[in-house]
Amino acid sequence: PGTKYGKLIALQDEINRADLAALFIEELNVVERIKRREVGSTAPDLSFESENPLEFNTEEGSAQNDILDIEGHWAESMIEDFVATGIFEVSQDHKFYPDEPVTRIEFAGAVQRLFYMITRDETIFSKYIGEQESHISDLRTDHPFYGAAVLCVERDIMDLDKISGFFHPNDAVSGPDAVLLIRDIKNALKW
Repeated sequence: PGTKYGKLIALQDEINRADLAALFIEELNVVERIKRREVGSTAPDLSFESENPLEFNTEEGSAQNDILDIEGHWAESMIEDFVATGIFEVSQDHKFYPDEPVTRIEFAGAVQRLFYMITRDETIFSKYIGEQESHISDLRTDHPFYGAAVLCVERDIMDLDKISGFFHPNDAVSGPDAVLLIRDIKNALKW
């Protein structure tokens, strides 16, 4: 780990969502890397500003962007940045649940979205759709994050269990594993 957050997280039995945000923001520096990617992008500017900025300003609408359960949390600003990147989303009730453990499948989903944000390769999401047979013994091909798990296994970011061949999608990610996964993400992206 290259940051104080990485060093602290590496000592934990299992990481939570706030830890995941800290690792992606601090260790991977995703905000800066995504900004650099967007500056070099030839994609059209699809931003929109209303002629009357007050027209769409309602109390209800402005609260929709708020994350309701992170105020005062040690990782509040990192969580806000993490969610703003689009790599991880809040739930429908506008909560991040920062203290909830991160499962292997959630981690894989974040990696998949990161790869998309960096490469803009849309096939990252569709490559494994419609496969008849699963590459992973304990994950069906119709699982919403099946493609994310296969991507992480194929890119040598996450491993299958050596004995069973299982991915163990619902297992929590430990601190030491998380730091190693961050290293493997850096290697895969050649950072």
